[in-house]
Formats: sequence, C-alpha cells, structure tokens
Amino acid sequence: MGLLYNVIGIAGTAKNTGKTTTTNYLLDMFKKKGFSTGLTSIGYDGERLDNVTGLPKPRIPVSVNTTVAVARRCLPVSTARIQVIKETPISTPLGNIIIGRVEKEGLVVIAGPNKSSDLRIIINELKTLDLDIILVDGALNRLAPMVETEGFILATGAARSPDITRLAYETHSIAYLFGLPQLKERLSTEITVQNGFRKKHRMGFASLFTNRQLFELLEHLTSETKRLEIPGVVQEKLWKQLGEHIISNELNFDICVADPIKLALAGGVGNIHRLFERLENYGVKLLVAQKLPLVAVTVNPFFPKYRFEAQDYEPAYVDAVKLVETVDKVISVPAIDIKRNGDILFKALFTGQT
Repeated sequence: MGLLYNVIGIAGTAKNTGKTTTTNYLLDMFKKKGFSTGLTSIGYDGERLDNVTGLPKPRIPVSVNTTVAVARRCLPVSTARIQVIKETPISTPLGNIIIGRVEKEGLVVIAGPNKSSDLRIIINELKTLDLDIILVDGALNRLAPMVETEGFILATGAARSPDITRLAYETHSIAYLFGLPQLKERLSTEITVQNGFRKKHRMGFASLFTNRQLFELLEHLTSETKRLEIPGVVQEKLWKQLGEHIISNELNFDICVADPIKLALAGGVGNIHRLFERLENYGVKLLVAQKLPLVAVTVNPFFPKYRFEAQDYEPAYVDAVKLVETVDKVISVPAIDIKRNGDILFKALFTGQT
C-alpha cells in the first residue's frame, strides 16, 4: 500500500505544540519501514532552547542516508555529518540552500527557503532523487509556502491554549477552512467580479488590504453577480465588512479563493470560520481553487506554565485523554497524541483513516 501523499508539511500553531516531536516520530518510523526520506523547512527552526521560555526544545535527529535541504550555515552547527550533493542558488540569511545526504547520524538545525517559489524549486530538486517521502517543517505564522506540499499535519496543543474547549474550536475552524470544496478552475491573478455568465470585471489588485480597495470592489457587486474570485489575502476586518455587505444586500454568489492558506493568514481563523458559516446559511458558496488536505492533527498536552514567584516557567499538562477526545469530536481527521498513539498518524498517511 503506497503513501497517499509524497510531500507532507507539518505546521505548528505555536511553540511547544509538538511539531518537532511529530517530525521526529515520522522520521523514525520511515527509517524503520525502510523509506527514503527528504527533509526541509520553511524558514528557520530547530533552536536548542525555546527563546521565550528557556525550556529545552527538541532538535531534529537524522539518520544515515536521510536527504536534507538546509542553509549552508546549518552544517557546522549540526552534529550530523552531511555530504553536500548540490548547492542551489536559493539564498537565505543563513546562506544558500544546499541539498545533502547524511553520512553520520546526529542532530541537524533545519533552515530552509522562505518563499513559495523557492520551496517549489527545492521540492522539485528533492523529487529528482526518487525519495519515497519529503517532509516540510513549518509553522502557522509562516504557512504561506506550505501550499507547495500535497497535504499537511497540524500540530497544536495546550501551549497554544490550555483551555481545551477553546483549542478544540480553533482546530475545528482550521479544519473547516482546509475542507472547503474545490473549484477546478484557475483563478485570475487579480480580484475578479463575474456579473452574468460572460461579463467579468478585473479590479487591478489581488488582495484586499485597504478600505478604499474594498469600497471599489463593493461597487461592482450586484444582484447579477455570479462569482467573486479572490486570489490573494483579505484582511480579517475587510472579510467581515464584505460579508456584512453581502448579507445586508441579500446577494448570492460563489466566492472563490486561491487556497485555504490565504484564509488562515487573514487573521483569527475562528472569526473567518463563523463568517463563512453565516454566508453559507444565506446561500453563498465558498470554494478554493487549490486544496491542501489536512491529513491529521497532533495534540500535545504540555504547556509552559509561568511561575510568578520565581519569574520563570515550569512544565505543566492538561488532561491528555480529554484533549484528544475533545478535538477528535470536532474534526473529520484523526486527533492524535504522538507519544501515546503515534501509530495512528503513520497509518493515516497511508489510508487517511484510523
């Protein structure tokens, strides 16, 4: 049975939510199963200590024959010995990205490309090496290039919020956005209003960042509008104003966005989710031009608890069983505590089911 996806992204919602633990688990399992694995990152991660809490933060252990794509300055500060196969022209603050193969196992600092276009190049370079699986390490605050992957795993947990109910709702909202149906057409490169079946008006901009842009767009939305295409990012407050205009004027048309990541980058995912559900109740259909399947959610009960008397942090935990059960009830993919049931995650990569 083959893998569902050959390029998997792993994104954490905050520090200490278990993203690195999830990555380490997958690397270990793929090694045990005899899979050839590639590893890269969006930007920089892998510091020895969390620079906010001072608590130990796992680095990424890599085994012999693992292929990595990292910035050149990562090599001397990694304990793994890496043979450089190729140096790419893609530059980062830590040097050009190199592609190398691990000759001696150890820990590696992962710093990869920052832009979608650069990550696409790196993934294509890794694909030429006939690897079974490519893992892309990322984070919710640097998620944009993750659109270049084929599916992703979300790592969240009590470090994001120790309020389990609140955390579950946010996770549900993220899963909702990434589960929107797909429009199997390419979008225009700028915001486009289709009135009737043939008349299209292109706005001259791809994203909505100013009230002036929004007001200009609203002038073109009428009872004849069939579709609104938005290829870029819309600020959360402008999404709200757009939604209120649609509802108050009883408009009904499809809204098509480029991908769910553009929605996740708009601001509060819970607020976007609530707005979209309201719009759907009024008959507005919401679609994405490119899907990015959510494969699973890993949940970590750990959080750094601040001690006022000592002015430092100590490890703390929420109820692990309750955390998994609460999140699992509100999403359609598995919610997994890696340290207790990591095998469920590995199976989901092959079957998509628990």
